[in-house]
Amino acid sequence: MKRIEGLIILLLAINTVEVQKGKDFFKNLLEKMRQQGVVMDKLRTLAQQEGTLLGRIIKFGSHDGYAVYVITKVFRKTVQIDWVNYSDGWSDARAGHQALLDIEYAKAFIDFEDHWGGTLPKPKIICPTATASPERLKEFTA
Repeated sequence: MKRIEGLIILLLAINTVEVQKGKDFFKNLLEKMRQQGVVMDKLRTLAQQEGTLLGRIIKFGSHDGYAVYVITKVFRKTVQIDWVNYSDGWSDARAGHQALLDIEYAKAFIDFEDHWGGTLPKPKIICPTATASPERLKEFTA
């Protein structure tokens, strides 16, 4: 679990890397995306080996791409997802940069990703954590 937690920290740290505009912008953006891809691949492999949702990647269709999130905490009924500033940096309007997601949806999404089959239910985002009261968060993270 410690390796997964360390990779999550690394992935979220890459979020803060600002790609400078200029003649090397796309080269630098692609390098950042390559680094993120390596970390996300390692997270997937480790999480699969350990049979955990922690560290798995969740994607929501957004505009002409995806809003990418990593599962950073697993609770009894929910998982916490944190935004990954990947590619053009879309975030889901419902989730913002951090939210709680119904654990059954997370399990279904991961199963779909691992086996490429079946249909996905609609995402059940419980609440963006940035706007939730402490009492509301306790209700879903106990």
